[in-house]
Amino acid sequence: MVKFNQDYLVHPDRLPDMNSIFAVTGIQHAPGTYRSYWKLKISGEQSATTEMINQQLTNTYVFYDYDKKMHTVEEAALMTKMLSKHDTLKGRLKNLFDSNSGFYFV
Repeated sequence: MVKFNQDYLVHPDRLPDMNSIFAVTGIQHAPGTYRSYWKLKISGEQSATTEMINQQLTNTYVFYDYDKKMHTVEEAALMTKMLSKHDTLKGRLKNLFDSNSGFYFV
């Protein structure tokens, strides 16, 4: 199932769960490219609501752009925290480097 969040289309008089839900009926991989592209064949799902689908889910996955793979929400949150710490550390190390001597001074 695929649901596109289009909050800008929601009107005050409509129900909050009125975004379109689609059922994936076919998947095709585009080979021979540097990045993986997927072509989905979908059909409109008329009767399903988000609440009905959430009752059937066992886990939620996130596409993580850094490594171009699917991860659980917990893994993606951990990886984001590690990348944030890496950027902080990288910025601090740049300030400690002395270009004249080539050493890092603490």
